[in-house]
Amino acid sequence: MGEAGQFVVMARRKDTTWYLGGITNDSSREIVLPLDMLRTGEHEAKVFVDSSVSQDKPNEISIERQTITAGQPLKVAMASGGGFVAVIRPKPTVAPLISNQ
Repeated sequence: MGEAGQFVVMARRKDTTWYLGGITNDSSREIVLPLDMLRTGEHEAKVFVDSSVSQDKPNEISIERQTITAGQPLKVAMASGGGFVAVIRPKPTVAPLISNQ
């Protein structure tokens, strides 16, 4: 996904984990990424975003965590001259507690 000279987003998969990365030019922007490639069920998204490109904090990174379902888009706001990295994996299922009653 992208537009020449504006921004680019790439995705790669290993097993059931998806890795996304994006970068923008000197324009800040919010993008909506379709996640139709995810399998059914809930997923955990951990997103690392450039939160500032100011001179007093030039490398500040924020980490956002989200629970998303298959087909739900991921919204990412990129700072001017910045980008993001996201790791999306299936949410672990929790086994029910067994009662001895």
